[in-house]
Amino acid sequence: MVGETEQSLQRKEVPYVVGRCSYDATARGRIVGDANGFLKLIFRRGDMRLLGVHALGDQATELVHIGLVAMLTSSTSEIFAEACFNIPTFGELYKHAAIDAETAATEDSLAGASAGDACQHAARLM
Repeated sequence: MVGETEQSLQRKEVPYVVGRCSYDATARGRIVGDANGFLKLIFRRGDMRLLGVHALGDQATELVHIGLVAMLTSSTSEIFAEACFNIPTFGELYKHAAIDAETAATEDSLAGASAGDACQHAARLM
């Protein structure tokens, strides 16, 4: 684990969004047979800057440093969503977890929007 936790951000009243990906959602996780491992990324809501990385499972220590570098460079979810990760590696978890967080942030922002607003937002994403 590096950076913030959900509890620390709640205490500080920092709005955040979480993205998760389980090991078994990737080819590498299925190869090593780790069905319980996961990666959790915590981003600041609004600008989606990475604030925390939590990895649990086989080779988690080989995985967490990617997030540490992203945090040291004040990176956002976009870096993971746009990056190309080798397959089969656990690095691919970052892409899936970042997209999960972006989806959650988008869904939250659209929850109170009208149908027309949602359509306009979807058109911008294309």
